[in-house]
Amino acid sequence: FNYLRGKVIYFIIIVIFITGCTAIKYPIVYNANLEQLIQQKGKIPQTRYILLDIKQGDNEVFIEFVSLLRNNDWQEAKRMLNNLVSEKSQPEEIINLCSGIYHFLKNDYFQAYKKLQKAKNTEFDSIRYLLIGDCMAEMNSDPISKNFSFKEIAHQYQLALDQTDNKNMKEIIKIHLKYARYGG
Repeated sequence: FNYLRGKVIYFIIIVIFITGCTAIKYPIVYNANLEQLIQQKGKIPQTRYILLDIKQGDNEVFIEFVSLLRNNDWQEAKRMLNNLVSEKSQPEEIINLCSGIYHFLKNDYFQAYKKLQKAKNTEFDSIRYLLIGDCMAEMNSDPISKNFSFKEIAHQYQLALDQTDNKNMKEIIKIHLKYARYGG
């Protein structure tokens, strides 16, 4: 009995260790934080960041929502998203953008793709196109549901590049493109 109990405890510890040490696939980072990382490492780390380059006048509700996601406050983010949808207090594009990012970070790439496609003409179009490309690449990683050519995926990343002047964002988009092309 003690031998079996020891095996169960050992198994539980291993599971906790593995799940606790799993890196976030798409961490959200602010431009200022990324600048600090670049200074420490000398270059942009080869991570698929979602870069928020917040400027004066950007949509505050979107910024607050993404901050909740960045801090892993999923319950509050879901509550806020439900309120946005029911109250319609924000433009439809912002609601779809919030919903798209939420579903993307929950690995529901099909739903994210649909919402991001509807979130047109916001000040965050570079992020939107970046995530559409990532959704397409993630959906393609399943050989059964492989629907997009690499050219279609690369086009979304090119649109993301065209929407930004931020040199860090441009580098991050290139990193995402590399992952889409070669996997990882």
